[in-house]
Amino acid sequence: EAFGQPTVCDSLYTVVEDMPTYGKGKVALYEYLKKELKISKPCRPDLLRALTWTINKEGKMIDIDVVGLEGQCRTAVIDQLEALRPWTPGRHQGEAVCVKVILPITFDRVMRAPLISIVFFLSRYLPIIFRPCRAWF
Repeated sequence: EAFGQPTVCDSLYTVVEDMPTYGKGKVALYEYLKKELKISKPCRPDLLRALTWTINKEGKMIDIDVVGLEGQCRTAVIDQLEALRPWTPGRHQGEAVCVKVILPITFDRVMRAPLISIVFFLSRYLPIIFRPCRAWF
């Protein structure tokens, strides 16, 4: 650590032997997002396309980005994601490494709710897609 800040990523991975995990796994992340992630109607949640972030070597989310929302709406979602407890960092060749995480969002216009699926990009952007869950906002 330098000046109380998390270690900077010297390299960024998209695929590692042990991918980062949140709490007890993807179900814990889905549950958190379903219960805690709030997007107000003026922010037009149907415009949300993806959430991206990096899990650093200490398991902290850094470089959080919200694709599709602007201004205060974007900032509000980032603030909520920063409230997530630390992750178990990804490991490659036995060492903790920084890993990019992408969470694509598809808005279900019939149910008026975003459908969320976790994607950890493989080399050359081939995704592993876990079972999606429905999150109500």
